[in-house]
Amino acid sequence: MSETTEQDHAPDPVTEQALAVIEEAVPGAVVAKELGGQHPWIQVGAEHIPAVCRALLEHDSTQMDCCHLISGTDYPDENEIEVLYHLCSYSVPAPEGYAKRADKNDPWVCIRARLPRDKPEVP
Repeated sequence: MSETTEQDHAPDPVTEQALAVIEEAVPGAVVAKELGGQHPWIQVGAEHIPAVCRALLEHDSTQMDCCHLISGTDYPDENEIEVLYHLCSYSVPAPEGYAKRADKNDPWVCIRARLPRDKPEVP
C-alpha cells in the first residue's frame, strides 16, 4: 500500500490550466471538477464536449493534441452512462516536477460527461 502525501491531494497543474481554458472558452460548460488526487477530472455537459475538446486543442497553454483514451462507465441505478475522454499533449512540455508527481511524462486531462442511458449520444 502506498503512503498518501500532501502532494497527492494538491491540485494538478495541468487540470487547473485546462479548467481555466474551458471556463474562458466555453462559459457554463463545467458541471463538476476534482482537481487533486491521483485521478483529477473535469465534468462538462455532454453538449459541450466538441467545443471543450476544440478549446483544449487550440489554446497555446494546453494544446491537447491526442485523445489517448475514451472509456465509459454504466450507472444503471442512476439511469446514466458516463463517458471519459483522456486527452494529452505531445506539444506542450509538462510543468516541472509533473512527471515525478503523476508517474507520467506528458500533460494529460480527463474530461467527463454524463448521459442518459436511453440516449447516450455525444454531439
